[in-house]
Formats: sequence, structure tokens, C-alpha cells
Amino acid sequence: LVNAYLDWSGADRGRYEGVVPPHLFPQWGFPPLAKALGRLPWPMTKVLNQGCRIEAKAPLEAGQPLVVSAWLAEVREEPHKVRLTTRIVTGTESTPECLVADVYAVVPTGKKPKGAKKDPPVVPEGSQKLLERSLGRRAGLEFALLTGDFNPIHWVGPYAKVAGFKSCILHGFGSMAIAWEAIVNQELEGDPSKLKWMDLRFVR
Repeated sequence: LVNAYLDWSGADRGRYEGVVPPHLFPQWGFPPLAKALGRLPWPMTKVLNQGCRIEAKAPLEAGQPLVVSAWLAEVREEPHKVRLTTRIVTGTESTPECLVADVYAVVPTGKKPKGAKKDPPVVPEGSQKLLERSLGRRAGLEFALLTGDFNPIHWVGPYAKVAGFKSCILHGFGSMAIAWEAIVNQELEGDPSKLKWMDLRFVR
């Protein structure tokens, strides 16, 4: 599973020998995350993933049973929406806190008032492109098979259109995995231990 996931992410298998890549956390983190959000009073079927912050505090050794906990860390009610932050902590028996992931989500609670639209997101001036990658039509299904996140907006075209998208969209955490490995490849000499944390937002 880990090797297939590394191939999909664009990573060299050898760089993670004996350890699990931190950005694979959705594979084991989503069930406790769903449980942590299970009794909230808002329409959770409308929840949207808006990003996350992951911090790799220690290597996550392969072949060890994982100790995982998740809880609702923050709730912010705003006009027409609720912002949620869920914290997922992953470790082993010997190292209880190897990986900490704060997952950001928003739940729409009403229609936005008509008015001025926000400016579209832009790449800041002076930014450096590290990677350009094209993905096939099955990329969403492939990532679902690797992580267990089978939300149909990522692999069933008609469902994605009903949900308001032009076509299937890639998992945000799939984009995260590709970005993580691009930084390791281009900026950190292929050494993933040098990348300690990443904070990202999914805006489009």
C-alpha cells in the first residue's frame, strides 16, 4: 500500500524505507475524524475540506501498530457558515506523538447574500514553480483506493456535477501529497526528514 501510494505521489520509494510518509494520514485518520464530527448540530453532509496543517514531530515507523486520536479542536460560527478544526494525533506505543494534523473544514448553514464577489486567488508575485503535473481521469479513484476516501465527487462525474462542479475534482489531500513530494524533490535534496510541517488551504 505504501509503495503504491508513493508511486502515485511522485516519491522515490527508497526515501521512506522503514517509515510511513506523513501525508498518508487520511488513510487511518479519517475514521476517527468522522467520529469526532459525528454529533454536531449542523448539516455535515455539506461539509467541505478547506485544508490542513500537518507537523511531523518524529518518524512514523513502518510495521508498528498506530495509536490514533481525534477531537474537535475549534468551532467558529460565522454568518452563513461554521468553521471547524479537527486535530488528529498519530503515534506508536514508544512515541505517542509522531504526527499532528489539524484538518480545516467549513459547513455552509445558509445562502450567501448577493453582493460583491471575492477576487479570484492568484499566485503571489515572485513565487517559484516547483512542479507541473498532469493527472488522468482515474486519479481521484486511484487516490480513493489508496486512502479509503471514497467521496464520489472525486471519481463519479455525474455526482460531481450535481454537487456543483464541472467535473470530478481531485482530493485536496491528493494535491497535498504531490506538493509535499515536489518540495522534497526540488528544495530538500530528496530528504523528507527536512520537511517538518506544511500548512495549506484549498481555495479552488
